[in-house]
Amino acid sequence: MRERDQTSLRRFERILAGPGQDALRVLSGFLLVPILSTWPQPEPTFFQLLWLFLGCLLSIRVAALGLRRLPLFSPALRAKWSRQRALAKRYDSFQWAKLLWIGVGMAVYVFYTGTIRTPQSALAVLSVGGGGLGAFFWRRCRLRASIA
Repeated sequence: MRERDQTSLRRFERILAGPGQDALRVLSGFLLVPILSTWPQPEPTFFQLLWLFLGCLLSIRVAALGLRRLPLFSPALRAKWSRQRALAKRYDSFQWAKLLWIGVGMAVYVFYTGTIRTPQSALAVLSVGGGGLGAFFWRRCRLRASIA
């Protein structure tokens, strides 16, 4: 039984180490819009949603911090996460690029539900736009680093 648990964990680690990270960000963005829509008012304003959105991003960051502390993950995955955190501290654009995928998930939800003219859609557009700019600058930083 223990070997089976290790095998399933390694599969999960491959998802976390590869493009699955972006897929998880899209999923979190997709789920974020309904969470933000649970505001007690029938129609929350853009700024109320913005504060809730920032709170959700902070909670995602705190949850990731907690997960990294668990001894469940292999040293290789922990080392990869450590390198990514070092990059994030060095380049702000690395963090902004993450926002792109969260914004894509939000946009998918907005289009799926047909709630295009809402504050949620404005937040999705800003996330995709800001994240897209971050991804652009992040690629430029990576290109410069590979040339040097």
